[in-house]
Amino acid sequence: MKARIILIISLLCAFAGTAWAQWDGNGTSASPYLIKTTGDLVTLATNSKTNTYYQEFFRLENDLDMNGVEIGTIGNLSSAFRGTFDGNGHAIRNLTINKPDDNYVGLFGDTYTGCTIKNLILDGANITGNSYVAVLAGQTYNCTIENCFVVNSSVACIDASSGHYVGIISGNYWSNCTLSGNYYYNCSVTIGGSTTNTTDIGTGKGDRDGAVNGIGTWPFLQAVLTAASTDADNPTVITLAADITAEASDTYLELKGGRHVILDLNGHTLDRHMTAAQEGKGYVIQVFGSTTSLTIRDNSTAQTGTVTGGWSRYGAGCIYVVNNATLRLESGTISGNRVTQNGGAIALYGNFYMTGGTITGNAANIGNLSSVYCGALYFSDSSHFYMCGGSITGNYCGTTDSGAAGIGCYAGMGHSHVHLSGSYDISGNQQGTYDNGTWSNLTPSDILNHERI
Repeated sequence: MKARIILIISLLCAFAGTAWAQWDGNGTSASPYLIKTTGDLVTLATNSKTNTYYQEFFRLENDLDMNGVEIGTIGNLSSAFRGTFDGNGHAIRNLTINKPDDNYVGLFGDTYTGCTIKNLILDGANITGNSYVAVLAGQTYNCTIENCFVVNSSVACIDASSGHYVGIISGNYWSNCTLSGNYYYNCSVTIGGSTTNTTDIGTGKGDRDGAVNGIGTWPFLQAVLTAASTDADNPTVITLAADITAEASDTYLELKGGRHVILDLNGHTLDRHMTAAQEGKGYVIQVFGSTTSLTIRDNSTAQTGTVTGGWSRYGAGCIYVVNNATLRLESGTISGNRVTQNGGAIALYGNFYMTGGTITGNAANIGNLSSVYCGALYFSDSSHFYMCGGSITGNYCGTTDSGAAGIGCYAGMGHSHVHLSGSYDISGNQQGTYDNGTWSNLTPSDILNHERI
């Protein structure tokens, strides 16, 4: 009898041990639990109702699409989440939590001392709760939320008399919470059935100080580009909220997959901040695909918005338009970019429409490389450049190789097409010798080898 009891207890302990061992990893900082699938995330939400995961660690390993997946909150008032959840730069998309009778509703319902949530993107979430409601966390207490981004999402707080415990990042945070580097964009909030301005939410309780409505970091800008509209007639409009400078670990921004974006520089600077030429990928933005389009404008009064800081070995210094994609420049400035081969500002393997703005102060400078290079623009075979406004001035190319075809402004290969009309300015671009940061023997040099239409 005694042996049988011991056997039963052993089996129960083994079962209890595996009840929480649902993920790869052991929950430590060095070996966190790995959330790889939607099922893994659902399991965390389910288990968190009876386990706070105090001082345990989770890491998201993949982007997750929660469309059609039923899930509850991670943590609640009686069992607040106290672990660390690292989004690892991945996105959770199309999350829906509809609990109109419940308080503390969000991906994380309630969090408590010891909790950290970081490096997470939430895209296309739809969250409904009675009070203490947000996309990321219904309530945060004595915890840290950093570098979390919420885009294209909506929050509904049913109780209009609750003091508006509602937000995008956090519905209510208090007692020594640290919220930093968090941004939301294109999000809506309803309180008691009425839509409110997201800049007014919280009444001092939700999102204050810890979240900014706008684009202000390089990773968040990439997150919004990735989630942008696929409707050419209804593009995503992105407005910069501050100057954005890439870190050394950040790569070029990429717009692809048939997405359409209008980027309003809003008087700010988008700076790749390259300090040396990178092999092929030192440009600022790549626009890829025949159904993809990027429009750049600057709607600020001062018109000081600038895209700068690219430095690439090949391709483009600033914007690389690939696979018949489309770029439009309406206003704003492209300046201070460099390339070794091809276009100092833009390399075009598609379509470029320039109706305004300025391309200036870009450079192609090489030595001992026989190829085509251009201070401002380079066009591939069968690409199209349409210009009816704006200016391309003060760009440079330099070489010590007589076998290279250099030009200050632009050059085209094969049957590239240049369409010029209206009021535009192409002048003051120069070719010369570049050596150790110094230009010499400069001569005017604007246009080379194109089929003008």
